[in-house]
Amino acid sequence: MKGRIVKVQELDERDIKRMFGIFCEYFENTTLENFTRDLEKKEYVILIEEAGELHGFTTIALYHVNVDGKDVRVIYSGDTIVEREHWQELALFRTFGGFIRPLMEEDIPLYWFLISMGYRTYRLLPLFFNEFYPRYDAPTPPFERKLIRIMGEMLFPAEYDDETGVIKRRKERLKEKWRGVSERVRRDPHVRFFLEKNPYYTEGEELACIARVSRENLTRYGKRMVE
Repeated sequence: MKGRIVKVQELDERDIKRMFGIFCEYFENTTLENFTRDLEKKEYVILIEEAGELHGFTTIALYHVNVDGKDVRVIYSGDTIVEREHWQELALFRTFGGFIRPLMEEDIPLYWFLISMGYRTYRLLPLFFNEFYPRYDAPTPPFERKLIRIMGEMLFPAEYDDETGVIKRRKERLKEKWRGVSERVRRDPHVRFFLEKNPYYTEGEELACIARVSRENLTRYGKRMVE
């Protein structure tokens, strides 16, 4: 399995249809038109392939924003899908790490804005980062709180609810087979927190999250991803 980074404008019709086909394996209430419209708002796509077959992807956009007079750069991850049989593969994470590594070396602080429709996506945060927000064991600091609000209101002006930190789009949603949470998984405090903060995730609502992307804030696994 290998990953490659492609600019969105360089994707051809076949690439987009392949991506949409995988998307439809996991999500419902979507159309190719909506998928393409959302894709056009991104700048890059990471394609995960093996022997010419697509097995996953993630979409990326970069933003410069100002929070209380401080300039920061934000990576926004959009649709991210890897086929179930390849969940243990590291190609997506390694390619994403290679993408962000040069950005980490710049003087401007770098953050990752992640929207989570499912607990599996939210669990990437404690996997890669020591500190991220919102989280079950610490309040969100004022700076990160403002950054989440800025990104939420900028990207989802009609759907972002600042009181809950949830994006109430209710369009695409996980198919029923991917919505369940076993009792064993519920014992994870991160999962319990996600379910409490985003109780309508099954309807397509997404929790807005942020993490500082720096070597000091990366877990051991996160450092492996970028190194």
